[in-house]
Amino acid sequence: MPTNTTTPCIVDAQIHLWTAESVTDHRRAHRPDGFLAEEALREMDAAGVEVALATPAVWAGAVNDYCLEAANRYPDRFRVVARLPFDESSGVGELERLADSPAVVAIRVSATRNAAAVLDDPSTEWMWEAVERVGLPVTIFAPGALDTVRGLVERRPGMRVIVDHVGVPSHTTPESTAAAIAGAVGLADLSNVAVKVSALPCASTGSFPFGDLDHHVAAVRRAFGTGRMMWGSDLTRLPCSYGEAVRHFDRAGWLFAARERASIMGGTAKEWLRWV
Repeated sequence: MPTNTTTPCIVDAQIHLWTAESVTDHRRAHRPDGFLAEEALREMDAAGVEVALATPAVWAGAVNDYCLEAANRYPDRFRVVARLPFDESSGVGELERLADSPAVVAIRVSATRNAAAVLDDPSTEWMWEAVERVGLPVTIFAPGALDTVRGLVERRPGMRVIVDHVGVPSHTTPESTAAAIAGAVGLADLSNVAVKVSALPCASTGSFPFGDLDHHVAAVRRAFGTGRMMWGSDLTRLPCSYGEAVRHFDRAGWLFAARERASIMGGTAKEWLRWV
């Protein structure tokens, strides 16, 4: 990992990497020509981001191979939040393989359409049991279904869960953003739940510095404390520059002391995941 002696390490808790050849759903792809590790590194260097957590894109088949390749080629710059097949016969073996990789720090589960079938169905219970057993945290994107997430967490108290994008849906309005933030705040009593304050500029109705989000950030900070908040960009769908996404939390400095900002911008991710 590059050494920076003047400022804390900035960790982006969510980006996607994929190749153009891997795109299977061009309608959903943020960039149909792909987003390669080298492109990400150029943007990371310009924005002052030292490490990014790469997760496979659903529009590229949700296959881990390219993210793992990037982490193996640039082990100081990328870690992987991997996806599992929902089929038990292949999923358990894949999880064991992923858990043995030093590049893999978490598992990601998307439940954007039928959350109950993914999070609260006997057919997927094998996955939660296995994830809890191997000790990998799981990041969950389940907008509109945080009550179902609560049920899962209460069933699996030994599993660390990170709520992606603070539960805010990809296509949002001020009203749905507020409802999502309130739902995420409602999980703060569960000590094994953290939140990614990721992709927040996408929920703003304005431009940088996104002042309309200040009260939401403040609510999350009051509920979770900075030790359970981790910043992420979702870089390829940002409506602003990468540097502005990083500086958003400089702008929110009235909420955070320098030590607290360092936690949100990297320390929490390193503590909650597998490299400290």
